Amino acid sequence: MFKEIINGKREDIKTNFARGTIKYMKNGECILTATMTLEGCKYFFESDTFKTRVTYRVGQTWAGL
Repeated sequence: MFKEIINGKREDIKTNFARGTIKYMKNGECILTATMTLEGCKYFFESDTFKTRVTYRVGQTWAGL
């Protein structure tokens, strides 16, 4: 599911009202931090910032949480 929104795109979206944060760890080190909002996902990877819109399928999954 997350590969749909953590995909390297830089879309122009609002990222207000965080719903949660996911941290991807490798060997005890955080390599990616993603903040989920109603509009999309904002994440940081190797000092770059990316924003991606929520897809319909991801939105339906979040609605069930």
